[in-house]
Amino acid sequence: MSHNDDVRLSIVKRMNGYCGLMEEIKDRQAIISSALDGQLNPFLQPRAIEELCYLQLRMTCELIALGCLLMHGDIEATRSGKIAKRYEADWILNALSKIHPAFYPRPSKQLGMIGKVRQVEAITSGYLTKADLVALYHECGSNLHRGSIRRLLSKDVVPLRFDLIRAWQGKIITLLNHHQIDSMDPLIEYWVLMKADHDGKAHAHVMQKLV
Repeated sequence: MSHNDDVRLSIVKRMNGYCGLMEEIKDRQAIISSALDGQLNPFLQPRAIEELCYLQLRMTCELIALGCLLMHGDIEATRSGKIAKRYEADWILNALSKIHPAFYPRPSKQLGMIGKVRQVEAITSGYLTKADLVALYHECGSNLHRGSIRRLLSKDVVPLRFDLIRAWQGKIITLLNHHQIDSMDPLIEYWVLMKADHDGKAHAHVMQKLV
């Protein structure tokens, strides 16, 4: 096997692994939708449903961060040292920003006739930005703890955050539905579709920019 074959095989493995993470994200978003639509156990208390949703959001943040790490596995610094042992989304994003500032997925939408993409248009708002992901990750952490004794004894009623959860979910879907990831090579990027028409699964492709 030639060096080029090794490189191609490595890329295929990373893309397949990434698509696996995207499938898990879809599963977790489906849990959130079912929970918010009242399709889960009717005996679950609203606060427990909220906690379940926040758990899925937190896992989704970690999966996005780990996916970024996986897709940039061709960069030696992402495969060694502390970064390969960490799972915390905020820590991973901060580390990747220093290694490859343009590492984060870029949301876009396909334009063209059915079955044939004419062009891709960037989405510039309404998606989960890098800063949003960090904020959401911290928010999830805060809401997955029972809280301090002062909070526990407080008579203040903490409102349910179902509307906020739906808003976060919408941003995640907008980010990932169709997105692009820049590699360190300025001529190469990865295109990812979360739900292909022919099988409903996530697919990733290597695209080379025309010069």
